[in-house]
Amino acid sequence: MMVDMRYHIVSLVAVFLALGIGILIGAAVLGNGTLVQEQKAMIDRLVADFEGLRTEQVQLEHSLQEQRAALDANLMFGREVLPILVKDLLPGRRIAVIRTGDALSDKMYKEVASTLRLAGAKVTSVTTFLRNVDFADPVFKQQTLEALGLSADFRKDLSQELFGRLATEIAGGQGLVAMGFLQDSAVIQTTGDYSGSIDAVLIIGGVHDSLRSTCRLIDLPMINAFKASGTTVIASEPFVAETSYIKDYRQKSVAVIDDIDSIPGQVALIYSLAWNKKGHFGIKEGARSILPEL
Repeated sequence: MMVDMRYHIVSLVAVFLALGIGILIGAAVLGNGTLVQEQKAMIDRLVADFEGLRTEQVQLEHSLQEQRAALDANLMFGREVLPILVKDLLPGRRIAVIRTGDALSDKMYKEVASTLRLAGAKVTSVTTFLRNVDFADPVFKQQTLEALGLSADFRKDLSQELFGRLATEIAGGQGLVAMGFLQDSAVIQTTGDYSGSIDAVLIIGGVHDSLRSTCRLIDLPMINAFKASGTTVIASEPFVAETSYIKDYRQKSVAVIDDIDSIPGQVALIYSLAWNKKGHFGIKEGARSILPEL
């Protein structure tokens, strides 16, 4: 809107200059009083339009300032009540985090982790995907088969096998063969403690670049394996994600949160874990509600 306003103002100034030159030429060369009067009348109308646009700009700026102030107040309120809403709801719960997408910033992830700690949970490990994988690459495919101890004539879904094993390793804290291979291949980065079992996993997906989408290749196979192991799964993404995973997540009958970067989304995360709630929570299309029913 501000760009449009500047464009109109610049256009009007250009018209003023053109008309001014036209008046001078008309008066000096043609001596036509009628033409001069018409041009003056046009300038008067343009001046009125200019003043109207300037008034509208001032009003828009005031409105924007008011909206920003209201948003800041809401955020401050949310941050102050968040500890009250989630405190000690997850005492001692061991939560693993897997970041498959790049839509959630590191800064916002730290807020999510802080909320889990406020609830009494322990984030045992964080697995971050650095890139996608390509099983069409014969070299990578062969390396995967060898790492997993599979024969060259393996005919099942290799992504389900690889990432299913990764999920099983994270859930149980044993083996770590798939994890080691993916680390060595610069596919994932790991931090934390993978030596023990976990109670739940938080998967954070959604990407800014559709070419980086991993949902069906990586996220869904892991969700299948986590569910098979009896691990509680929360699948999530931030409110802004150019390529959303929510529709695919919803097919897996797990808790799905579409605004994990917001305070309501983080409260929904804690409540879903505390009361084992499933369903789509958030503000995007198809969401059941903002928060789980208690």
